[in-house]
Amino acid sequence: MVTNELYYEVAKKGSLDKNHPSFAQIHKYGKKAKRILDLGCGEGTRLSLIKNKSAEKVGVDISATAIKLAKKRYGGINFIKINKKIPFQDGYFDFVYSAFVLEHTEEPEAFLLEAIRVTSPGGTMLLVAPNFGAPNRASPNY
Repeated sequence: MVTNELYYEVAKKGSLDKNHPSFAQIHKYGKKAKRILDLGCGEGTRLSLIKNKSAEKVGVDISATAIKLAKKRYGGINFIKINKKIPFQDGYFDFVYSAFVLEHTEEPEAFLLEAIRVTSPGGTMLLVAPNFGAPNRASPNY
């Protein structure tokens, strides 16, 4: 688990990259959602950029350092340190996303099952993972 604040400063720069294809997808679904969960939110920048003032926004992460930074920077968003269990009822969120987290999980199946559990029926779950083999790690648009 990362505990270095410098790591999260570098990660913040990545979250601000509006040219990454995932940026448009996260914002497309985020602006329509009523309840948004950023699963593995890091220092909170990606979630803070979603332009939907009426949505309930929640960010969860296993890093106490990340959650501390997120709470300090983005006070209007609910950031929660978790272990594995997301402290919300089944189907609570209509948009759940996780960006560049899945490849770091020790138990990916448990991670995905928990994400599915808190996504509402008919809701949207978006997983963003790096494409390590592609130039600039972005897949071509077909």
